[in-house]
Amino acid sequence: MDAVVYHYYLDPQPQRALAVFERLVENGIATPPLADELVSTAWLFGRIAGMNPEIQEPVRRALDRRRAIATPFGRIVLETAEAGPGAAQRLLTRPLTSGNDIALLGAEAVVSGSLEPFVRMIDALGAPDLVRLRLEEWLRGEAGEPAGPSLQEGIEVLASDYHIVVQADPPAVLTVSDCDLMVMIQKPISVTVHRQGGSVLPSDRRPLPVEPSAAATEPLRVKMSASLELLRGLNEHEGLLDRVRSEVPRRDDPRVQIELLETLAGYELPKFRFAEGIELLERVLEIDPHRDDLRTLIERLRRDPLAVMMGE
Repeated sequence: MDAVVYHYYLDPQPQRALAVFERLVENGIATPPLADELVSTAWLFGRIAGMNPEIQEPVRRALDRRRAIATPFGRIVLETAEAGPGAAQRLLTRPLTSGNDIALLGAEAVVSGSLEPFVRMIDALGAPDLVRLRLEEWLRGEAGEPAGPSLQEGIEVLASDYHIVVQADPPAVLTVSDCDLMVMIQKPISVTVHRQGGSVLPSDRRPLPVEPSAAATEPLRVKMSASLELLRGLNEHEGLLDRVRSEVPRRDDPRVQIELLETLAGYELPKFRFAEGIELLERVLEIDPHRDDLRTLIERLRRDPLAVMMGE
């Protein structure tokens, strides 16, 4: 099953994909409430069927046997199949408004082998920095939040727990790196976490002095999902490494350049390519000299890279 769900483009065999789909449907994948992770699975099999008309009717029959045609899963599969190549075109051109959109782009890369879905993920990294905007309001006294830590205490929390440097007078966020990602993903790069394939979400940081609005939840998730999916894709899609490298100078937004450089470093370091990883992190510091977290990491990597890899 993994060969189809994660690496179909390496060996596209529609009949094997159909067999996997039939087994999954028989096991009930289409009947529970549609979980987030199943959206991309439905899209993947729908796209395979759309690219291979000879399996479209067997796909429909498999859903019909389980009375799953009208389920959210079944509708996504059939609508995607019926759209044919147009499904991919729409996906690559529509606005990215939810984390599921990033998962669909990842599925499209698996089906087609194209690197263009990853370029769209890079586009998502350039979305407005909502945490930065909220912090600027807070520094100006315009956040409208209930009493919390003092301004100075909040500034200390940002610097120590999130590696975001701000100043009160004049009010400014000095850190160039994307504040959304500094909050959503543990920084500096946790090479041991990336290497072991675990979660990179932080669990031991103090709360932000000001919270993003509820409306920012999904935009933040889009950006976070794009960042993590890019790193995963580097390990699975040949040619993506060179493509991401080539995108760095093409992007005018320094936030995007920084995230791409850190993502590349997060790929190189776990492979014990320390010189390459350090060089990438040094390029980040040239853009954002306020990232003392990376300066410390570089020093540790130069002194004892294996200790860093072991999380010591």
